[in-house]
Amino acid sequence: MNRLLLLLLATVCLSSCGSAFRQEWNAAKAKPIPAGSIAGAWEGSWRSEVNGHQGKLRCVVPATATSTREFYYHATWAKIFSGSMKATHVLQSQAQGVKFTAQHDLGSLGQFTAQGTITGQMFSARYHAAGDHGVFEMQRSKD
Repeated sequence: MNRLLLLLLATVCLSSCGSAFRQEWNAAKAKPIPAGSIAGAWEGSWRSEVNGHQGKLRCVVPATATSTREFYYHATWAKIFSGSMKATHVLQSQAQGVKFTAQHDLGSLGQFTAQGTITGQMFSARYHAAGDHGVFEMQRSKD
């Protein structure tokens, strides 16, 4: 029961970030993407390898020139829940694109971490969080 209450509380808190994410998303979609940049709007899906849960995933990558950036994510799950979070990403340029590690403190729910790559039009990663792990894959938003 306590775990369910924590999940519901986290859902409410994360859902309140939805309008802020929409503003970031719309701003990213309105800007042209510089050649060779990973900045902009990305969309795709996530999937848990623990329980098979899955959902839509969107991300805004800021156009800063630093090797550490705050990516802004918005995910859906169970077709009725959604939430947003910012995660700190440490980037490392490679010949084929950008490799990254990410983390975000989920408070009492533990740490979110991810490792992945962004190459051209593909953004893929493996994530770990509070008793769960899985994958996410995104492409540049087309609309």
